[in-house]
Amino acid sequence: MDQYQIILPENITAVVLHKRIGVRRPHKFLFFKVRDKEQLIAYTALLQSGQKSETVEIFKSWKNGEWIDGLLKDGKKINTENEITQMLKKEIDRYETMLGENAYTRLF
Repeated sequence: MDQYQIILPENITAVVLHKRIGVRRPHKFLFFKVRDKEQLIAYTALLQSGQKSETVEIFKSWKNGEWIDGLLKDGKKINTENEITQMLKKEIDRYETMLGENAYTRLF
């Protein structure tokens, strides 16, 4: 999938660089390892506003297409989202509905 640019409020430009698919990693609960076979779609976006730039990774469920709460910002996990990341998710959804079926067949 080719990279594309999204204009967000507050003069923020988002460039969606990568879209890839993978399996959610297992997590530990006490002494047990819980295996989760859910496939995820990961989006890597570069947010730029003036001189400031940051890399954000957001995730979507492959099966039902719902966004997963939380994100990775510059490699650090953040559980809360702000309105900029919510707008980014809406704009990605809108862009992919314009592509139709090609949005899911052109993964790399």
